[in-house]
Amino acid sequence: MLVVGEVRSLKLAFVGGFLEGRGGTERFVLEVGKRLAARDIEVGIFCHRYDPDNTYEEFEKMCVHSIQARSQMFRRFAAYYYVRNMERLVSKATDWGADILFLQKGFIFSKFLHRVSRKPIVSYVHNQESFYEDKNKLRRFYRKSFGLSDEDMVGIDQVPVVCNSNYTAELVKARFPNASKIIVVHPGVDLNRFKPAWKDLGYLLSNGRYAPSKNQSLLVEVASRMLHRLILTGSLDKESGGPYFDELVKSRPSNVTILSNLPDDVIISYIQDCSIFLSPSVDEPFGLASVEAMACGKPVIGLNSGATPEVLSTVGRICGADPREWVDSVEELMLDSELRKELGRRSYENAQAYSWDSTVANLERIFYSCL
Repeated sequence: MLVVGEVRSLKLAFVGGFLEGRGGTERFVLEVGKRLAARDIEVGIFCHRYDPDNTYEEFEKMCVHSIQARSQMFRRFAAYYYVRNMERLVSKATDWGADILFLQKGFIFSKFLHRVSRKPIVSYVHNQESFYEDKNKLRRFYRKSFGLSDEDMVGIDQVPVVCNSNYTAELVKARFPNASKIIVVHPGVDLNRFKPAWKDLGYLLSNGRYAPSKNQSLLVEVASRMLHRLILTGSLDKESGGPYFDELVKSRPSNVTILSNLPDDVIISYIQDCSIFLSPSVDEPFGLASVEAMACGKPVIGLNSGATPEVLSTVGRICGADPREWVDSVEELMLDSELRKELGRRSYENAQAYSWDSTVANLERIFYSCL
């Protein structure tokens, strides 16, 4: 236990989640974790699964503990085993000597998990997990097996819940009106790597994990109505996103190039060279890819959904779900290079407000306030 006056650093455990891709959640854990370590905070990562071949290589230099859980094998019992696995991870983090548990998943079980660890808990909400009205009898049965009432399950009035956007925070408040400690801390972008090259090679780009919620299928439809070249890049998990990816490849017109699992430096080059960045995600909880594109000085067209309007603010273009709106916006910008430059400049200026150093400084204040 950390005692005031001790010399040793604070020990903080990231708990929950999966390190098996190159999405925004993995990026958050990596960037925040290594910066906290540079601030003399000892960081441990306790996750359900870890696949070093498919996630960021830098995790190999960090303290990662994985139980290599395969709860999806249990189908209807997956929810039960998920909570049991969270209990295992919390126990491991406690044995490691964690002073604070930083939940990356399962914030609705924070009160239960606190009983397991007796350590301060801070939750970070990356997405819309558990915002449903739970009418599932099987889930209620699971929770009874843990001795959890609805009130015990959440305990959200006692635990700081950090959200990645105002949009996500509003979802939490609507689902849990008794929540009293909701704090918005935006993820950041590495402004030393994602920066303008001020090139414009005449193609459209979208970068994001291949999944139905990322809505690349909308862009394939948009591209079929234009002559402009569209490049799709992103991370691909064959197990969860394979069928969707295969359908994209099958339905793409000749002016669409689809690439997957590229190195970061290659993706950055694609962003720096494109003319317009497209962000079609549905119910996007934050939109890290859009911020990275803005940091590279690119105009962004995004879907009017989730936190995308919040992130793009007044510097991007917002479209509905009608492909014709996207075609009109793309054609307007592609016909006006000066407008693209102006929007790109404003995007770059807007992105300077998002830095990982700022994210970490805000989180560090929250962690120490809980001790």
